[in-house]
Amino acid sequence: MKLRVFLVAIFGLTALTLTLVVRAATMPLPPPPAAVAVPEALASLDEADLQAAAERLAGALRFPTTSQGGFLRPATPAPEDDADAGEGEPRERPANAFEGLLRYLAESFPQVHAKLAPERVGELGLLFSWRPELPAEALLLVCHLDVVPAGNPEAWKQPPFSGAIVEGEIWGRGALDDKGSCLAVLEATERLLGAGFEPKRPVLLAMGMDEEIGGRGAQEIAAHLAAKGVRAHLVLDEGLAVTEGVVKGLERPAALIGLAEKRYFTVELKARAKGGHSSMPPARTAIGRLGEALARLEQHQLPASLDGPAGSLLDGIAPELPFGQRLGIANRWLLAPVLAGKLAAQPATNALIRTTTAPTLFSAGVKENVLATEANATVNFRIRPGETGLDVMEHVRQVVQGLEIEVSAPGEPPVEESPVSPAEGAAYEQLRSAIAAAFPDALIAPSLVLGATDARHYTGLSRSVYRFGPWRLDPEALETIHGHDERVPLAHYGEAIRFYGTLVQAAAGG
Repeated sequence: MKLRVFLVAIFGLTALTLTLVVRAATMPLPPPPAAVAVPEALASLDEADLQAAAERLAGALRFPTTSQGGFLRPATPAPEDDADAGEGEPRERPANAFEGLLRYLAESFPQVHAKLAPERVGELGLLFSWRPELPAEALLLVCHLDVVPAGNPEAWKQPPFSGAIVEGEIWGRGALDDKGSCLAVLEATERLLGAGFEPKRPVLLAMGMDEEIGGRGAQEIAAHLAAKGVRAHLVLDEGLAVTEGVVKGLERPAALIGLAEKRYFTVELKARAKGGHSSMPPARTAIGRLGEALARLEQHQLPASLDGPAGSLLDGIAPELPFGQRLGIANRWLLAPVLAGKLAAQPATNALIRTTTAPTLFSAGVKENVLATEANATVNFRIRPGETGLDVMEHVRQVVQGLEIEVSAPGEPPVEESPVSPAEGAAYEQLRSAIAAAFPDALIAPSLVLGATDARHYTGLSRSVYRFGPWRLDPEALETIHGHDERVPLAHYGEAIRFYGTLVQAAAGG
């Protein structure tokens, strides 16, 4: 009897092991996207054309369009502006950097401005419309013209608003995030117009001017389009990119398409006490109770999930990962706890699989020998698809229960889950085809954007809202976004221009 049980156990273990191995070994890559050609107007982009395009981007980068401080704040040009204005002459300075940039774009892209009927939407939005009268859902390309501050300019190898072109790279704040995308869209559109291309569906170019501080411009454009009854076949904004050397174990570049982005939600915690002299403290002070509450929240995170966009990413890249990694991903029906533990060990992958908890502000006390009567803390959550702000509030209240902590939110907690766009269908496949044409060496996979983009404001116009920027980013380049030394190689800028032109042809060409 014991021998039979032993043999059955051995047989079962062998069968299980074989099943795990076979599942890992036979994970298929997604079918390749339909092949599309880069439009001739973009394929013929030669070295001289690219150099001219680079100069136009460099000129745009010289406008310090930081959104902090308000759109109407007069610009304070960087000290290097005059020296880089051209021919040693100081540039005429408009009352506002944004107004100067818009005037510069009109001069640099005359056909776009002549034929695409640019209109200001509110104070913070710019909208171009190409054949808006066509009775079809639109292709909507989204980007933003504002940038974050440059931080410490002395830390930059090239001044942050110089627009310097040095050793084949275009330097400046916004080269990658996100002024470079706006200029690449305009370059592609200008060349398509010059070649006589006529879209078969409306093509809309939406440019916000305050994405870095909330995106009111995008909200105004989205509301404007909704009021006109516009629906979008495909919406594309910044978000993820063509990563190189970022995904551990993946040797190929990975072009990651954001299907969704995490919601932003903040919770405030407050502890109250009688106060008094610090020489006679009670067993538990307001600061102590609040500190324990924060420690509990860090120790007891919201649950991890390998479903949704995070699961789609794992499935998309697994076939090209080393066998050990592939084994866990292919068999998460059994190994999900082990896989989730591995992913949770790193901040970037932990953020993919759960709603994150980040205490960011703490204040208490008025004097070193006075017990605080009140202690306050702010905790920022980034909510994954599948959960809501109400789920977060309930989680926080349960975790801090018994500590006499007041829990509140500055605004209403989001009650709807983040919408997730489909990783299938005509719009998604057209996007994949355009990426494959511009980046033929890249693996293409869906994923989740961890931060916030203007794309979230357009989800009411379409089911197919995607987040992808056509930039090759290795770990060093990633650090320059919102860091110092932001720049883009000329060759990469050419790829971005070709990508946008190919997408317009693939999604709006017929």
